[in-house]
Amino acid sequence: MRTIWVAGVLVSAILLLGGCADVAFKRGGSSSEFDAARQTCHRTTNDDDAYRACLSRAGWSVVAEANQPVPVEPSVSVPTVPAPIQAAQPPAPASTPAPAPVQDPKSGLETISVKNWWRIGVGVSNLDASVDTCVAQLGPAHQPAPGYHTVTRSLAACLKTEGWHAGN
Repeated sequence: MRTIWVAGVLVSAILLLGGCADVAFKRGGSSSEFDAARQTCHRTTNDDDAYRACLSRAGWSVVAEANQPVPVEPSVSVPTVPAPIQAAQPPAPASTPAPAPVQDPKSGLETISVKNWWRIGVGVSNLDASVDTCVAQLGPAHQPAPGYHTVTRSLAACLKTEGWHAGN
C-alpha cells in the first residue's frame, strides 16, 4: 500500500511540475504538503532555479531531470557481497567424507527487510523480470517471498545493479 502511495506522490510531483522535467520528493511528505509548498514557491518567484531552491528549503528533494534517481536514503544498506569463503582443508582420506565448506556469515544468504522497491520509469512487471534474472544468476536459494519484502543480501545487491532502489 505504501509503495502505491509513494508512487502516487512521485507521479503527482511530475504532473504538477508539468513543463519542467523536475521530480520532487520528501520522505513522509503528502501531496497536500507538496501542493502548499509549490503554491508558496510559485508566489515568490518565476525563476526555475529559485523555485527549486524554495522547494528545497521547504524540505523537498528536487531532481532537475526525471531520468536521474530521486535522492532517498534507503532503509537498508546493500553492500557488495564477496564470494563465500571456504576454509582450507587438507585432502580427506577416500573413506572419510569431505567436510562441508564453512560459509562466511556475510555470504549473502541472510535476509533483510525492504518496505518497497522503486525505479523511475518502470512498473512492477519490470521488478518481476529483474527478480527472475537475479534468481537465475544467484540460484534458487535467493528466491524471495511474494511481495519482495524479505530478500537475501545478494538478491538486493543484484537488484541494485539492475537499477532498483530499496526504500522504507
